[in-house]
Amino acid sequence: MVSFVTKYKPKCLADVVYPDTDTEIGIKLYENAVRFNHIILHGTFGTGKTTVASLLPKAVVDDVDEVNDVRFINGSMVRGINEVRAIEDFLNYVSWNKIGAKFVIIDEAEQLTAAAQFSLKGVLDEFIESAMFIFTTNTINKLDGGIQSRSEAFLFDPLPVQQLVPLVKRVLNAEGLSMSDQQIKHFAETHGGSVRGLLMQLESMVLKFKLRNRLRTTTQTPSPNQSPPTSAVTSNPVSCNTTPNQSPPTSAATSNPVSCNPTPNQSPPTSAATSNPVSCNPTPNQSPPSSQAA
Repeated sequence: MVSFVTKYKPKCLADVVYPDTDTEIGIKLYENAVRFNHIILHGTFGTGKTTVASLLPKAVVDDVDEVNDVRFINGSMVRGINEVRAIEDFLNYVSWNKIGAKFVIIDEAEQLTAAAQFSLKGVLDEFIESAMFIFTTNTINKLDGGIQSRSEAFLFDPLPVQQLVPLVKRVLNAEGLSMSDQQIKHFAETHGGSVRGLLMQLESMVLKFKLRNRLRTTTQTPSPNQSPPTSAVTSNPVSCNTTPNQSPPTSAATSNPVSCNPTPNQSPPTSAATSNPVSCNPTPNQSPPSSQAA
């Protein structure tokens, strides 16, 4: 299963949940290369800095080759001066997009060594017209002052509740669930601040709800060996209290209820072969009926 963090990851800058309107407008000014500067995205973890950094190259130039035109560096893993030399080599290669731009994304840039940060200042100046550096950091004060002065900085603070509510609604709608506005607001207040953390909590809540529904459905479904319930509705009720050796009577000629235990004063049913009643016990002055064969 794909996690909600991946499933609902923004596909373009318009999908991003920004901390405020000014930050959103400032970032979107880089679309279609209206602006082309080095950028620092800084602030609390889980607020979308790395996501925005990865979306910017495509927003700046739509035909960017993300293999040949974009270089992503994890500052916590590649930290030294040798990486700066590798960046210079990368920038000297021909780009593949229509404006001839290259992009270098350095995630967790504060983890770079002091020597690496110092040497980067010259690279930023040398390729100012053809390359865009995008730095992300949780602590901007750990970045070299020269890098800060050469870049435009955007602060990604914890997101306010009103910015998170539309995201929660969108995810719930996509998952086929719903909550009241008050419940959504409470959820955003409780788990907000970090978009990543919010999506993880949403995933947990949605999966638990769906699992409870499946368990409830399974409990209510009869097992294969279970007899189906008998119908409480019958068209012709029949009372049959027969003895063990007695076969229950059938009545194909009537739709009325039939009692198998006639009362003492009740006459036995008439034969279907005659319309006149026949007495089987003749009175003393009555002659017995003649045989049909005589």
